[in-house]
Amino acid sequence: GNLTPACILLEVTNGLVNIGLELPRSGNAQVVVTNVLGEQVYVENKAIGAGMQRTALDLSHLTDGIYFVNIASEGFRASRTIQLAK
Repeated sequence: GNLTPACILLEVTNGLVNIGLELPRSGNAQVVVTNVLGEQVYVENKAIGAGMQRTALDLSHLTDGIYFVNIASEGFRASRTIQLAK
């Protein structure tokens, strides 16, 4: 099906990643964080409501560096790069 673009805002503070996202409809979203080697270092399923929503990931246990945040939901997929520096 068609993937609907959504508004995604990422803010990283001391290992906490605040995500703001806007989904066309409510549903479950899978958040997967991978490192530069492609290894999954964080996986979480979240129930996300329709409209603008905020959620946070605690990645403070990870070492500093570059990570990729992938969010997938029904009809929606997004990927963002973050820099962790604590």
